[in-house]
Amino acid sequence: MAFVHGINGKVFLQGVDRSAYFSNFSVSRETDTADVSNFGSGGNKQYIAGMRGGTMSLEGFFDGAANAIDDAMTTLFGGEMYAICMANTDALSSRGYACLADMTSLEVPAEVGSAVGLSAELTATGSLDGIISLHPMTPEAGSPVNGTGVNDVAAATTNGARGHLAFQSTDGSVVVKIQHSSDNITYPDLITFATKTTPGGDIQTIAPAVTINKWLRAQWTRTGGTTATFFVGFSRK
Repeated sequence: MAFVHGINGKVFLQGVDRSAYFSNFSVSRETDTADVSNFGSGGNKQYIAGMRGGTMSLEGFFDGAANAIDDAMTTLFGGEMYAICMANTDALSSRGYACLADMTSLEVPAEVGSAVGLSAELTATGSLDGIISLHPMTPEAGSPVNGTGVNDVAAATTNGARGHLAFQSTDGSVVVKIQHSSDNITYPDLITFATKTTPGGDIQTIAPAVTINKWLRAQWTRTGGTTATFFVGFSRK
Protein backbone atom coordinates (compact mmCIF):
# COMPACT_ATOMS: atom_id res chain seq x y z
CA MET A 1 0.00 0.00 0.00
CA ALA A 2 1.39 3.37 -1.02
CA PHE A 3 -0.45 6.49 0.13
CA VAL A 4 0.48 9.82 -1.45
CA HIS A 5 0.53 13.45 -0.35
CA GLY A 6 -1.38 16.12 -2.25
CA ILE A 7 1.54 18.57 -2.28
CA ASN A 8 2.67 17.37 -5.73
CA GLY A 9 -0.67 17.57 -7.54
CA LYS A 10 -0.85 18.87 -11.10
CA VAL A 11 -3.55 20.71 -13.09
CA PHE A 12 -3.37 21.03 -16.89
CA LEU A 13 -6.03 23.11 -18.67
CA GLN A 14 -6.27 23.28 -22.45
CA GLY A 15 -2.77 21.81 -22.68
CA VAL A 16 -1.08 24.30 -20.32
CA ASP A 17 0.31 23.53 -16.85
CA ARG A 18 -1.67 25.78 -14.45
CA SER A 19 -0.58 23.97 -11.26
CA ALA A 20 1.09 27.06 -9.77
CA TYR A 21 -2.29 28.80 -9.47
CA PHE A 22 -4.23 26.01 -7.73
CA SER A 23 -4.02 24.52 -4.24
CA ASN A 24 -6.96 22.13 -4.27
CA PHE A 25 -8.91 19.99 -6.69
CA SER A 26 -11.64 17.40 -6.34
CA VAL A 27 -12.68 14.83 -8.94
CA SER A 28 -16.12 13.24 -8.76
CA ARG A 29 -17.70 10.51 -10.86
CA GLU A 30 -21.29 9.36 -10.52
CA THR A 31 -23.80 7.02 -12.16
CA ASP A 32 -27.53 7.65 -12.44
CA THR A 33 -29.80 4.84 -11.26
CA ALA A 34 -33.35 3.93 -12.24
CA ASP A 35 -35.74 2.34 -9.77
CA VAL A 36 -37.01 -1.01 -11.11
CA SER A 37 -38.58 -2.25 -7.89
CA ASN A 38 -41.49 -4.59 -8.58
CA PHE A 39 -43.96 -6.94 -6.92
CA GLY A 40 -41.35 -9.69 -6.93
CA SER A 41 -38.68 -7.60 -5.17
CA GLY A 42 -39.51 -9.07 -1.78
CA GLY A 43 -39.96 -5.63 -0.25
CA ASN A 44 -36.44 -4.51 -1.27
CA LYS A 45 -35.80 -1.71 -3.74
CA GLN A 46 -33.97 -2.66 -6.92
CA TYR A 47 -32.04 -0.39 -9.29
CA ILE A 48 -30.26 -0.52 -12.63
CA ALA A 49 -27.32 1.67 -13.59
CA GLY A 50 -27.87 4.44 -16.13
CA MET A 51 -25.91 7.42 -17.48
CA ARG A 52 -22.47 8.23 -16.07
CA GLY A 53 -21.13 11.72 -15.38
CA GLY A 54 -18.14 13.47 -13.85
CA THR A 55 -16.99 16.81 -12.50
CA MET A 56 -13.75 18.53 -11.51
CA SER A 57 -13.71 21.26 -8.85
CA LEU A 58 -10.68 23.58 -8.76
CA GLU A 59 -9.63 26.06 -6.06
CA GLY A 60 -6.64 28.36 -5.99
CA PHE A 61 -5.46 31.95 -6.12
CA PHE A 62 -6.26 34.93 -8.33
CA ASP A 63 -3.60 36.50 -10.52
CA GLY A 64 -4.95 39.22 -12.80
CA ALA A 65 -1.79 39.84 -14.81
CA ALA A 66 -1.91 39.47 -18.58
CA ASN A 67 -1.68 35.80 -19.59
CA ALA A 68 -2.07 34.70 -15.93
CA ILE A 69 -4.84 32.57 -14.45
CA ASP A 70 -7.72 35.09 -14.51
CA ASP A 71 -7.05 35.87 -18.16
CA ALA A 72 -6.84 32.17 -19.02
CA MET A 73 -9.95 31.13 -17.09
CA THR A 74 -12.03 34.02 -18.43
CA THR A 75 -11.09 32.99 -21.96
CA LEU A 76 -12.03 29.36 -21.28
CA PHE A 77 -15.28 30.14 -19.44
CA GLY A 78 -18.40 28.85 -21.15
CA GLY A 79 -16.53 26.68 -23.65
CA GLU A 80 -15.04 23.21 -23.86
CA MET A 81 -11.50 22.53 -22.67
CA TYR A 82 -9.17 19.60 -22.09
CA ALA A 83 -8.69 19.17 -18.34
CA ILE A 84 -6.24 16.89 -16.52
CA CYS A 85 -5.75 16.54 -12.75
CA MET A 86 -2.86 14.41 -11.46
CA ALA A 87 -3.09 13.45 -7.79
CA ASN A 88 0.63 12.92 -7.12
CA THR A 89 2.91 14.41 -9.81
CA ASP A 90 2.71 13.69 -13.52
CA ALA A 91 5.79 11.43 -13.49
CA LEU A 92 5.88 8.30 -15.63
CA SER A 93 3.31 5.70 -14.42
CA SER A 94 1.58 8.17 -12.05
CA ARG A 95 -2.21 8.21 -11.90
CA GLY A 96 -4.76 10.94 -12.49
CA TYR A 97 -7.96 11.97 -14.26
CA ALA A 98 -8.70 13.56 -17.63
CA CYS A 99 -11.67 14.68 -19.69
CA LEU A 100 -13.11 17.11 -22.17
CA ALA A 101 -15.08 19.52 -19.99
CA ASP A 102 -17.26 22.62 -19.90
CA MET A 103 -16.51 25.26 -17.27
CA THR A 104 -19.90 25.79 -15.67
CA SER A 105 -18.91 28.28 -12.96
CA LEU A 106 -16.04 30.65 -12.20
CA GLU A 107 -15.76 32.51 -8.90
CA VAL A 108 -13.25 35.06 -7.53
CA PRO A 109 -13.83 35.51 -3.76
CA ALA A 110 -12.06 38.45 -2.07
CA GLU A 111 -12.07 39.49 1.59
CA VAL A 112 -9.96 41.65 3.88
CA GLY A 113 -7.17 39.67 5.48
CA SER A 114 -7.04 36.87 2.91
CA ALA A 115 -5.49 36.27 -0.48
CA VAL A 116 -7.93 36.70 -3.35
CA GLY A 117 -9.08 33.27 -4.41
CA LEU A 118 -10.31 31.62 -7.57
CA SER A 119 -12.52 28.58 -8.01
CA ALA A 120 -14.06 26.82 -10.98
CA GLU A 121 -16.41 23.93 -11.66
CA LEU A 122 -15.85 21.74 -14.72
CA THR A 123 -18.42 19.25 -16.01
CA ALA A 124 -17.15 16.39 -18.14
CA THR A 125 -18.52 16.02 -21.66
CA GLY A 126 -18.35 12.28 -22.23
CA SER A 127 -16.15 10.05 -20.12
CA LEU A 128 -14.08 11.27 -17.18
CA ASP A 129 -11.11 8.90 -17.47
CA GLY A 130 -8.73 7.53 -14.89
CA ILE A 131 -5.36 7.77 -16.65
CA ILE A 132 -1.76 6.66 -16.32
CA SER A 133 1.09 8.98 -17.32
CA LEU A 134 3.18 7.94 -20.31
CA HIS A 135 5.11 11.22 -20.47
CA PRO A 136 5.31 14.02 -17.87
CA MET A 137 4.85 17.69 -18.77
CA THR A 138 8.52 18.31 -19.52
CA PRO A 139 10.43 19.85 -22.45
CA GLU A 140 11.99 17.49 -24.98
CA ALA A 141 14.83 18.50 -27.26
CA GLY A 142 15.43 15.33 -29.31
CA SER A 143 13.63 14.08 -32.41
CA PRO A 144 12.47 11.44 -33.07
CA VAL A 145 12.43 9.97 -29.56
CA ASN A 146 10.93 6.80 -28.09
CA GLY A 147 9.66 7.21 -24.53
CA THR A 148 10.09 4.69 -21.73
CA GLY A 149 7.76 1.69 -21.78
CA VAL A 150 5.11 1.30 -19.05
CA ASN A 151 3.54 -2.08 -18.21
CA ASP A 152 0.23 -1.24 -16.55
CA VAL A 153 -1.65 -4.56 -16.89
CA ALA A 154 -0.90 -8.27 -16.72
CA ALA A 155 -2.19 -9.06 -20.21
CA ALA A 156 -3.48 -7.37 -23.36
CA THR A 157 -6.95 -5.79 -23.22
CA THR A 158 -9.73 -5.47 -25.80
CA ASN A 159 -12.28 -3.23 -24.06
CA GLY A 160 -11.30 0.03 -25.74
CA ALA A 161 -9.21 2.95 -24.48
CA ARG A 162 -8.57 6.69 -24.79
CA GLY A 163 -5.31 8.53 -25.25
CA HIS A 164 -4.85 12.05 -23.82
CA LEU A 165 -2.41 14.74 -24.96
CA ALA A 166 -1.83 18.05 -23.17
CA PHE A 167 0.42 20.12 -25.42
CA GLN A 168 1.92 23.26 -23.87
CA SER A 169 4.49 24.68 -26.28
CA THR A 170 6.92 24.20 -29.13
CA ASP A 171 8.98 26.41 -31.41
CA GLY A 172 8.38 24.04 -34.32
CA SER A 173 5.72 21.40 -34.95
CA VAL A 174 5.40 18.03 -33.20
CA VAL A 175 3.61 14.75 -33.86
CA VAL A 176 3.03 12.70 -30.69
CA LYS A 177 2.07 9.02 -30.77
CA ILE A 178 1.16 6.29 -28.29
CA GLN A 179 2.65 2.91 -29.15
CA HIS A 180 2.10 -0.52 -27.61
CA SER A 181 4.06 -3.75 -27.33
CA SER A 182 3.74 -7.32 -26.12
CA ASP A 183 7.46 -7.66 -25.31
CA ASN A 184 8.78 -4.12 -24.64
CA ILE A 185 10.91 -4.45 -27.78
CA THR A 186 8.72 -4.01 -30.86
CA TYR A 187 6.32 -1.06 -30.63
CA PRO A 188 3.75 -0.55 -33.41
CA ASP A 189 1.70 2.66 -33.43
CA LEU A 190 -1.58 2.63 -31.50
CA ILE A 191 -2.63 6.32 -31.52
CA THR A 192 -1.36 9.26 -33.57
CA PHE A 193 -2.41 12.68 -32.31
CA ALA A 194 -2.89 15.60 -34.68
CA THR A 195 0.22 17.67 -35.40
CA LYS A 196 0.69 20.34 -32.74
CA THR A 197 2.17 23.82 -33.14
CA THR A 198 0.28 25.74 -30.42
CA PRO A 199 -1.08 24.97 -26.93
CA GLY A 200 -4.07 22.68 -26.71
CA GLY A 201 -5.27 19.19 -25.97
CA ASP A 202 -6.41 16.13 -27.85
CA ILE A 203 -8.31 12.96 -26.96
CA GLN A 204 -8.25 9.93 -29.25
CA THR A 205 -10.51 6.91 -28.76
CA ILE A 206 -9.78 3.25 -29.49
CA ALA A 207 -12.89 1.18 -30.08
CA PRO A 208 -13.58 -2.08 -28.24
CA ALA A 209 -12.30 -5.31 -29.88
CA VAL A 210 -8.96 -3.70 -30.78
CA THR A 211 -6.13 -5.52 -29.00
CA ILE A 212 -4.07 -3.20 -26.80
CA ASN A 213 -0.86 -4.83 -25.64
CA LYS A 214 0.33 -4.63 -22.03
CA TRP A 215 3.30 -2.32 -22.69
CA LEU A 216 2.73 1.34 -23.64
CA ARG A 217 4.98 4.27 -24.46
CA ALA A 218 4.92 7.78 -25.93
CA GLN A 219 6.83 8.57 -29.12
CA TRP A 220 7.34 11.99 -30.69
CA THR A 221 8.81 13.59 -33.78
CA ARG A 222 9.54 17.30 -33.98
CA THR A 223 9.91 19.28 -37.20
CA GLY A 224 11.83 22.54 -36.86
CA GLY A 225 12.55 24.37 -33.62
CA THR A 226 14.48 23.01 -30.65
CA THR A 227 12.02 21.87 -27.93
CA ALA A 228 8.47 20.73 -27.23
CA THR A 229 6.68 20.52 -23.86
CA PHE A 230 3.76 18.10 -23.47
CA PHE A 231 2.03 15.46 -21.33
CA VAL A 232 0.68 12.09 -22.49
CA GLY A 233 -1.84 9.97 -20.60
CA PHE A 234 -3.69 6.74 -21.34
CA SER A 235 -6.90 5.16 -20.07
CA ARG A 236 -7.85 1.54 -20.64
CA LYS A 237 -11.54 0.69 -20.47
